[in-house]
Amino acid sequence: MRPYRGLELWLGLSILSVLNSSCCSTTFEDKLKEFEERISAQFNQLSEQIKSIKEQQIILREELSKNTGAYYASCRAVPSNSSNLHMIRSRGGITLPFIAYCNQRSSLGSGGWIVIHRRYNGQLDFERSWQEYKEGFGEPDEEHWLGLKKIHGITRSGEHELLVELRDFGGTGKYALAQPERIAELL
Repeated sequence: MRPYRGLELWLGLSILSVLNSSCCSTTFEDKLKEFEERISAQFNQLSEQIKSIKEQQIILREELSKNTGAYYASCRAVPSNSSNLHMIRSRGGITLPFIAYCNQRSSLGSGGWIVIHRRYNGQLDFERSWQEYKEGFGEPDEEHWLGLKKIHGITRSGEHELLVELRDFGGTGKYALAQPERIAELL
């Protein structure tokens, strides 16, 4: 099986489309030139996408090089009283280490909470595909959804509590705390 069969088929259909879509008075050379311009535009678009991916790789490598190697099993293991981003490596071993926002000041007065969902100004669109909810989206220190894979990796490694905090735009807040046995009932 040829690895580029789909591309060959697409190119062939594109050529036929160009040949059939033009008026009968255009020459073959004009049609070929139009096709070359389309291919060139698509090539330029792909080149820009590749450039963007390479720039993102550079940024990721720089961020990884700053990593001190400190991974925590949960936010409760973080030896700090300030809320911040930390690398979490769940004991479940399902996921690679990931960056999570650790809330060290909750409505309960206690810390050590991994923030799995944050939405406060509506700038991030939460109308997403199942795959995006599975993988997660947004920035951990801003509006985000951590991702079902990561949440599963965290919760399968032992008993956990779920703290839900809600605040209105005036700053009034409410919270609910679910114990491990109650979380199992919710699932």
